[in-house]
Amino acid sequence: MTFKILSCGSNGSSQLGIGNADDQDTLQTCSFETEEDKNTGHETLDSKPVKIKCGGNHTLVLLENGDCYSCGDNSNGQCGFKDPPDNISYFKRIPYMNNSKWVDIAAGWEFSLFLNDLSELYVCGYGPNGELGLGRHKSKSLELDPLSETSLLRLGFNFSYSIKSLMSSIHNCLVVCKNNDIYVWGNNKKGQFFDIKTENNKLLKLIWEPQKMILDIDNIFNSVKFGLSRDFISILKFSKDNDKSSYSIEIKGKDNFNIQKSVNDLQVTIDHEKNRLEIQSMWSSIHIIAKKINNETLENAVIGLQSFGNNSHGQLPSIQDLSNYRITDISVGSEHGLFISKGDDGNNKVYA
Repeated sequence: MTFKILSCGSNGSSQLGIGNADDQDTLQTCSFETEEDKNTGHETLDSKPVKIKCGGNHTLVLLENGDCYSCGDNSNGQCGFKDPPDNISYFKRIPYMNNSKWVDIAAGWEFSLFLNDLSELYVCGYGPNGELGLGRHKSKSLELDPLSETSLLRLGFNFSYSIKSLMSSIHNCLVVCKNNDIYVWGNNKKGQFFDIKTENNKLLKLIWEPQKMILDIDNIFNSVKFGLSRDFISILKFSKDNDKSSYSIEIKGKDNFNIQKSVNDLQVTIDHEKNRLEIQSMWSSIHIIAKKINNETLENAVIGLQSFGNNSHGQLPSIQDLSNYRITDISVGSEHGLFISKGDDGNNKVYA
C-alpha cells in the first residue's frame, strides 16, 4: 500500500511541500525527496504518515517506519537542517540521531521538537521565549553547535523518567514522562504554566529550561490530558472512584473568552470501559471530543463534540447530530478545524 499527503492554504515559505511558494486554495499533492531523486521528489510514500505537525511556516511529517520529513521556512534551522536555503520546497528527510528512529514530533512558531526511540529529545530553530529549553538566552540552534551536520541539538536535561509524549503551542512546550511527570518550558507571560514570582514579586514570564509542573489536583485523578493554546492551556482531568467517574477542565493563563466559566457547567456521562475523552485546542478555543473505542464496525468513532471559546471565524462547529457524519477523527489548526467522515460506501470524506 502507498500513501499520499494533500495540502492547501498559505504557502509563502513553501510549507505545503509541493515544490513552489504559491498559496493554494485547492488540495495539492505533496512531494518527498528520495536518495535517488533530490530535485523533484516523489508523491507517494511506502510508509503510512502517523503524525503531521504545522509550525508558523514549516511542516513536519512522521511516518510509521520512524522516518521524519520537513519542509518550509528553514531560516532558523527549524526544519532540522543547516545547508538548505531558507525555504525547503519539497519534504526533506531528517537524519536519525544515534541511529535511532523518530517516535514523536512537535512544531512551534519557529522551532521543532523530535523524540527518538531512545527517549532522546532534540530541538532546533529559534526560541526567544525559551522554546528550545536549552538554558537562558540560548535561543538559536544554528549558533550553538556549528560543527553539527544538522541544526538539531539534544536537550540534555535530566527528566525524571523516559518521555511518553510531547506537544507545543506557538511559543511553549510540554512533555509527559512515562511515570506521568510533566515538564514545561517557554512562554509563561500569561501564567499558562506557573504562578511563580521573581524576587521582585513579578510573574516569571520566560522558562528557559524544563521545569516540573505540579498540578493542584487530588490523588484520585489518574488521567490528565492537555491542550495548548496561544495564551492559555487547558487541562482535562479524569478521576474514577469505585464505579463513579468524573471529568473536570481547568484553564490556566489568559482566558479572554470566559472558557472556564463555560466548562464549569459541562456535564459528561461516559462509559469509560468503552469510550474516552480527548481535548484539542485552537489559539482561542477548546474542543472536547468523546470517542468510542473498539467498536466492531467503526474503531474510535467520534460520538460527542463540545466546543468553547472564540467563534469569530466559525471555529465552534454547530453539528446537531454527529451520527449523521460517522466521524472518525478531528484535527484543529490555529483558528480552523477538520474532521474526517466514513461514508456508507466505505470512502472517507473530509469536512472543514
